[in-house]
Amino acid sequence: MAHIEFFGDLEGVFRAKGELVTDLPANGVAVLNADDDNVWRMAAISSAPVLGYGVGENAEVRASGIILDEDLQPRFTLHTPWGHGDVALRLHGRAQVSNALAAAAAALWCGVPIDGVLGALAVSEGPAMRMEVRRPRTGPALVVDCYNANPTSTEAALRALAGLGRGHKVALLGLMAELGSASESEHRRMAELARELGIDVVGYRTAWYGARQVDTVEEAVDLAQGLTPADAWLLKGSRVARLEEVLAAYGRAIGDDDQV
Repeated sequence: MAHIEFFGDLEGVFRAKGELVTDLPANGVAVLNADDDNVWRMAAISSAPVLGYGVGENAEVRASGIILDEDLQPRFTLHTPWGHGDVALRLHGRAQVSNALAAAAAALWCGVPIDGVLGALAVSEGPAMRMEVRRPRTGPALVVDCYNANPTSTEAALRALAGLGRGHKVALLGLMAELGSASESEHRRMAELARELGIDVVGYRTAWYGARQVDTVEEAVDLAQGLTPADAWLLKGSRVARLEEVLAAYGRAIGDDDQV
């Protein structure tokens, strides 16, 4: 649902994204998520060959046996027409498996050997503030995913937080921007999902999550400092939320800027 504000509805997003596929030359390739029905139906409008990735039957580049370690780093077996092998990602969260499969599919199509793909996946790291699991020397584990936010990525971040340890879980959620008329309902839906996952939601400068709200960096830092080392918390929001300010202030407050 990212950018739905500009395209009206999901069908409008499909039409706009579909332009990328219809404009491919016949000697190109459309690498499509076979697990997403809205993406996979783009296969019908491509004049180029289609290569699907995912975990389902339609996927030619596929993951099986997915498990997460204690830091939410995925392990899985990669199956492709070019060979197979085991993958241990340095990225965090189950949703990163799909990203890894997309990268693998594109690389293999372009002629990168399977061993090269497996090696690259094992050392690849994500950019800052995108689904990072950090463990400061004091205080709770921290999931930092505040570079941007939409309902899909927020759901993935909440599910990741739910799987991190056994302590109390808190999600500090800022605004998800560019959702147009669906804004309030989508924020409410994320809050309900969090409750189903056993996560306490705290809205950051927004009341749309319908839960406890804090409005200042200082209040957010106080919230985090009230958690124990057995707990975990999430920072998630669009760029307009500026949650990196909370992250920096928290690092200063606990004297652990390097780890936070």
